[in-house]
Amino acid sequence: MPISRITKIGGTQGTKLATGTTAQRGSVEGEWRYNSESGFFEGRNDTQFLSLEPTPTVTSVDDTEVDSAGGGNQTIVVTGTNFTSGGTIAFVGTSATFNANTTTFNSTTQVTAVAPKASFLNAQEPYKVKFTSATGSAGTSASGLINVDNAPAFTTAAGSLGTIDHTQLAGGYSLTALAASDAEGDTVAFTQPSGTLPTGLSLNSSSGAWSGTVTGIVSTTTFNFTARATAGSKTSDRSFSIAQEGELNNNGTQYAFSFNNDTDNAGTNTDTYVTAGNFSATATGQTKFNSKSAHFPNTGASRFTLPASTDLQFGTGDFTIEGWIYLVNDSSNVNLSARIFQMGENNANGMAAIFNYSGEFLFGNTHSQVVQDNSSNWLNNWRYFTVTRNGSNIRLFRDGVVIDTATSGLNSISLSADLHFGVYPGDLTGIRTNMYLSEWQFTKGLAKYTSGFTPKTGAFLT
Repeated sequence: MPISRITKIGGTQGTKLATGTTAQRGSVEGEWRYNSESGFFEGRNDTQFLSLEPTPTVTSVDDTEVDSAGGGNQTIVVTGTNFTSGGTIAFVGTSATFNANTTTFNSTTQVTAVAPKASFLNAQEPYKVKFTSATGSAGTSASGLINVDNAPAFTTAAGSLGTIDHTQLAGGYSLTALAASDAEGDTVAFTQPSGTLPTGLSLNSSSGAWSGTVTGIVSTTTFNFTARATAGSKTSDRSFSIAQEGELNNNGTQYAFSFNNDTDNAGTNTDTYVTAGNFSATATGQTKFNSKSAHFPNTGASRFTLPASTDLQFGTGDFTIEGWIYLVNDSSNVNLSARIFQMGENNANGMAAIFNYSGEFLFGNTHSQVVQDNSSNWLNNWRYFTVTRNGSNIRLFRDGVVIDTATSGLNSISLSADLHFGVYPGDLTGIRTNMYLSEWQFTKGLAKYTSGFTPKTGAFLT
């Protein structure tokens, strides 16, 4: 039997072993060499070379959540130690494992893996991360590093959520609530990160329902906005819209003149009006909104005339006449009572708002008094004039307060005649009125106010 001997190698600087590439390996069992490609020592057993390399470790990833329903691939930077070129990353779930599509070697402490988002399953979270070198040396993170967290999905279809009717401002409107689901069962919260909502409308962040008292507007408007559903750290956005009906568009308002630096009519009647004398729609002497108002200066037969129209023939039906007025305490050039407006020459089926400086202030069929007030309450101040008929009830309001009520005396307003502001129809150059106007409207078929109300605090035209 041969005798084994141990050969001692002396020196202090080490012993030079055979060095070469993988392709230059020998085939002798027990051969020991340095692989210049892998950077590790290796030895051959009876069938293959085994590498003497340190075990890799995985400590962290740059993205700990994957939206598996997001589509496409997830890029994950893996940090650890002893990484080598040619290795692969695998994701180890609770009962299943899959490899990354690609693993890129960045350094011995970092690799980048790319894998399909859909390969990550919520039932398999949390995923551990495993690095396996080209020689088979492997290391796995001590705990799960990656969870599956899908973004919530809206179940409310994009687009219109409905319309707020002009009669439903205080509630009762039917708007589709926002709704979304979350695959992980996380609580979903709703916000509105951009766009606009009707003023006064509120979104319940928990239920997605709508509530609030909405501020009335003049013209029908569509409000576009983005809603966001949030669950955990994931969000989904979707575009929606809510329409709000305008009061002028839906109240039957035929004429609506703001008289704030213009004479544009926001009502539905587009007939051409007439101005004469020294009438001005850009006056600054007394202003209610936007630094301008209409002025009838009691000189030059100043008037503003709406041509005869069936839209001014209210008949015996409901109506509303309203607007801001400033009556200047100036009786010069006034032979008789001054006219705020009048349709017809004292006709029993016309209408008029008339006053004088000795106390008379009335609305009726021209000079027939139906509802009244004392003119001193209207002089040298902005007052909101309103007359409505609701059935048989005729009401005169001053600044939204009911001043006088009548149930008879107002004939059918059916005269086909022009309606003049500031002058008497029978003498367009005679009786005059020194007054300012702002925000005037004529509404046919609706008594907008049947009890006290708060006048609008802004102009409906700018």
